[in-house]
Amino acid sequence: VEENRETHVTLSHDFTGRANKATRRSAVKLQEIGPRLELELVKLQEGMCDGQVLYHAHIKKTEQEINKQEKAKKDKEILKASRRKQQEENVRKKQALEEAKKQEQREQNKAHLAEKRKRKEIIADATENVSDDDDVAYYKQELGVDPHTDDHVSRNSGKKPKASGAGAKQRRAAHRNASTQAEGLKGAKSSLRKRPKA
Repeated sequence: VEENRETHVTLSHDFTGRANKATRRSAVKLQEIGPRLELELVKLQEGMCDGQVLYHAHIKKTEQEINKQEKAKKDKEILKASRRKQQEENVRKKQALEEAKKQEQREQNKAHLAEKRKRKEIIADATENVSDDDDVAYYKQELGVDPHTDDHVSRNSGKKPKASGAGAKQRRAAHRNASTQAEGLKGAKSSLRKRPKA
């Protein structure tokens, strides 16, 4: 067998092996490793896994089927775009509605705070306008005695003097209500005791 001259090379430096010295000619032989593969083209497609099929070894389609498939694909893309647009519009509406609710809540809070401030001012004005003469008149009406007389001092000697002002009126009214309820409970207990046993 005659060897091809293209398979001979001149070595540039020493290599391992017998007679593989620099500047000497050496033969190069290719050796196969692994099995040989026979490939067959099955499918050819535009783009990356999403384009039009240019060739298919197992499926054959007519021109009408290809046109129908392209039309269905375009319709699907149009529907997808319209759904996306509708979804974005719904999101915008929802955000606008939430913003309107927040604004309404802020307005309600402002109105509530303003009303609260106004009430406080009215109460402050009312407590400033209450005079000691009103307390004296109330005292005379309830006890029938002038609080500035000596008789009043002798009766209440050793006792704590009553407070005056709007807060004092509220405390006296609460005390009267509690006393009335207590008397009602005593009456109910005594009527229960007097009932004959069956």
